[in-house]
Amino acid sequence: MTSTFTQQFRHVQAVEQVVEQVADHATVEIQKSKEENFEDNSSVTRGVSLRVPRVYPNWKYYDIKKIFIGLNWGFIERVDLVPLGRIPKGRFKTAFVHFRPESWNARNLEAREGLKHMTETSDNFIKVPNDEDGHYWKVHISSAQRPDGPPSVKTQLEHGTNKLTVEIPPQVTEPTSPTYGPIASATSHSWTTHK
Repeated sequence: MTSTFTQQFRHVQAVEQVVEQVADHATVEIQKSKEENFEDNSSVTRGVSLRVPRVYPNWKYYDIKKIFIGLNWGFIERVDLVPLGRIPKGRFKTAFVHFRPESWNARNLEAREGLKHMTETSDNFIKVPNDEDGHYWKVHISSAQRPDGPPSVKTQLEHGTNKLTVEIPPQVTEPTSPTYGPIASATSHSWTTHK
């Protein structure tokens, strides 16, 4: 009986040591509230992150980036796309446009007024035209936590074979995103506000 107790005691000690070692090396990520994320994502010093909720499936990240580059709001670090979801929202992607910290174009009147309008409340949005036919996106400040890096590339194993396919998006070098641009006219807005 004593040997069984001793073995169990040693086993418990070994488990406790492993737990302590894991705890020393583990980092705990604390989830922030939507309000804290909204505040972080609307901060020019941390980098503005915008959410575009209803993007048609045929839009690629570089197409969305090109539209925002044309607005001259700042240097776009990256565009993250969330794939199609389930019905009824399954027909659309969601895009997150992340600007580099300290790069929001304060010289551009549209950029200043647009950010001010979106940060008044989390329900505010601005309409950004995405084609010549009058279509637009309702753009909000994101209330999701900004990821440190882009999403990882997913690998797929083709059905019925042992062939592995990795989809890597094409590298887009042009057009480049300007950090600062000319001062925009107070009367020429490429977006509209809505409350």
